[in-house]
Amino acid sequence: MLDAMVKILFDEDGAPRVRRLRDGGFDRDSLSLVTRLPMILGKRLPEKCRAKMIDDIKTKGFITDWGLASESVNSKHYHPDGYWKGPIWGPSTLIAVEGLRACGEDALADEISLKFCRLIMKSGFSENFDAKTGQARRDPAYTWTASAFLVLAHELEKRMQK
Repeated sequence: MLDAMVKILFDEDGAPRVRRLRDGGFDRDSLSLVTRLPMILGKRLPEKCRAKMIDDIKTKGFITDWGLASESVNSKHYHPDGYWKGPIWGPSTLIAVEGLRACGEDALADEISLKFCRLIMKSGFSENFDAKTGQARRDPAYTWTASAFLVLAHELEKRMQK
């Protein structure tokens, strides 16, 4: 299954891609965080896939002052209130942080966790947040946001005590 997933969701260079439904080709313009979430598989993924996803997170405009944008702020598809095309979400942040840890990127995972925790302290437990301003969006009290915060804050606290 892993080999099939890599064949379907990654290009020949190991870059994660969105497949077009109409012809099965890759959408080269997409810079969606969702396509980087397979890094949760850590070292089970081919090295070139892991390296490409980590590099993308670091260099392609996903990291903002408040955490991880669901679509890179550099993407032509980015929209500040575009639901999964821009805002920061608790669940995808938690999966990305765990994926970075599984790939050995603890310092980057800590940085993103801290940004997200500061976002929550500023803007509350909303469904999602503007990636550039940290402004709360949608429902003001979401349990998955609170849950992601509790997990990330707890992990940060444990790591800082070491």
